[in-house]
Amino acid sequence: MSDLEPITQEETAWANGDLEPVTRKEQYLNRLTGEGQTIPDEPITRTEQYLARLCGEETEIPNSPITREEAYLAYLNGEDVTLPEPITRLEQFMAYAASKSETKPTPLTREEFYWDKYQGGAVLKDFPGLPSSIVTVTDALAKPLDSLKVAITPVQEGSGDPSPDNIRPISGWDSGKIALSSKNLVSDEFLAFRIVTSTRIKRPSYNPVVIKPGKYTVSYTGNKAMYLTNITENYKQTEVSSNPFTFTVAAESEILLRYTANRLVPQSLNTNVMLEAGETATAYEEASILSQQFPQTIYGGTLDVVNGTLTVDRAMVVYDGSNDEAWERHSSGSASAFAMKINLTHAFVNSNANIISNYLTPISSDATWGNHDNWISSSSIGILNTGIKSITDVATWRAYLASNPLEVCYKRINPITYQLTPTEVQMLLGTNNIWADTGDILEGKYWGKRSSATRQMLNTLRDAGEVTEITPEEQEEPEESDER
Repeated sequence: MSDLEPITQEETAWANGDLEPVTRKEQYLNRLTGEGQTIPDEPITRTEQYLARLCGEETEIPNSPITREEAYLAYLNGEDVTLPEPITRLEQFMAYAASKSETKPTPLTREEFYWDKYQGGAVLKDFPGLPSSIVTVTDALAKPLDSLKVAITPVQEGSGDPSPDNIRPISGWDSGKIALSSKNLVSDEFLAFRIVTSTRIKRPSYNPVVIKPGKYTVSYTGNKAMYLTNITENYKQTEVSSNPFTFTVAAESEILLRYTANRLVPQSLNTNVMLEAGETATAYEEASILSQQFPQTIYGGTLDVVNGTLTVDRAMVVYDGSNDEAWERHSSGSASAFAMKINLTHAFVNSNANIISNYLTPISSDATWGNHDNWISSSSIGILNTGIKSITDVATWRAYLASNPLEVCYKRINPITYQLTPTEVQMLLGTNNIWADTGDILEGKYWGKRSSATRQMLNTLRDAGEVTEITPEEQEEPEESDER
């Protein structure tokens, strides 16, 4: 049958996906589909309690389900229950919504329509707002990710421009971790540490999280001093002065939650650390952690988690002034008196934005060297140029390097690819927060819920002769009472 225009009010509602609720239960179900539906102030039946909680209300639900329908509703609310095999059409829709069935019937009744709209089939969706240090989706199916790519970025300790007086060591990654949770935005494995006698942030990991404007609550078990560092607000530090501790950010901010400790002794630090949206501390949720071991220390690149492909696009070299390093004094230029040059060991991308050093500041290759006291730059022919104004000859430069090894991390022209073990990333039903310790999430595709009914649904029903007009005045079959 051809693509027909709807001709009745009911057909129009089916075509547009906006069937008007006429019962309390339909109000709850319509809210579940993502509509801005008003729901009753208080649930009055056990079923409504489950539905209210599923809609996101802070409603107590029964201790355990009694009916088969309640079992499905309890499971959708995250309860640990055993689901029966579906034997009715409605149970087939709920089993599909619970990701326990790959098929469902064509909806014939109003309630089936709402369930179909709530869980109208798996749709492949892109992660929003990429690249991002953390990705949040709220409509995921309990299916593995179709794709996930994360950045691997070199870690540079401290802050500010690197200089001989502000040495900022560079480190790479021997493995990568992916974290997934429904509400907790941090993981005990991802927290950063700071030694009291030093200003350097030291790993196990440095994993800031980007949070949107609003109120957030930190809670934990233990008594170690903790601090919130707002990297976006010029590293503003706030003591976590109570447990739980609620704070507000006025704009999107990059937050680092860290300890101050005399020694890095994991068993002496706080546990069950939670960072969650809102003003109320809820029960601790442990984020799921997936690890991928790298074949060597990696300083930059991309990890395709699902396919297990590791692309390395950065190289790291350390110069210590030894005789195998062919340093020369630059023979021309306005500041050649203190410019030292050397050929890089690999072909590299000629952009100073792609070079970092532990104590020299990157400058553009066409900058006047004499305007800078400590600098590093690259040229288009693969030469690394360096300079410290007080050093004017190669012998003095080599001696300086012997006591102060120079770390240089730069982009390669020809990346190296490794094939690792593919990793399945299982999403939770509904809300998921995903982040990586090695860098931003660059790409991701997940299976989400179809947002609304479509014209294809209307045509399918017409073709099958299964669309009948159901008006608000029509008497529906009475529901089995489940009040207790």
